[in-house]
Amino acid sequence: MTAAQTTAFFEQDAQMGIPNETVVQLQQEGITTVDDLVDFDKDTMEQISANLRRPAGRIPDPNPAAAPGAIYNVMTMLLSQRWF
Repeated sequence: MTAAQTTAFFEQDAQMGIPNETVVQLQQEGITTVDDLVDFDKDTMEQISANLRRPAGRIPDPNPAAAPGAIYNVMTMLLSQRWF
């Protein structure tokens, strides 16, 4: 699959319908291509989903008007039940 087809698979509503921010986090879990999905069973996908619901840490506030050193909690990300 091309990069555009992979993006469409993960992000288009007619396919998986996953927000781009969640797709980026899935890459951190080892899912970067459609073929990577064969390496994950139902239990592993449920764990990944749980990880996305409860991300750890904080990140620097990207708002240019934010005070120096401002941070915020990493946002919760959702994974569609279509995965299971």
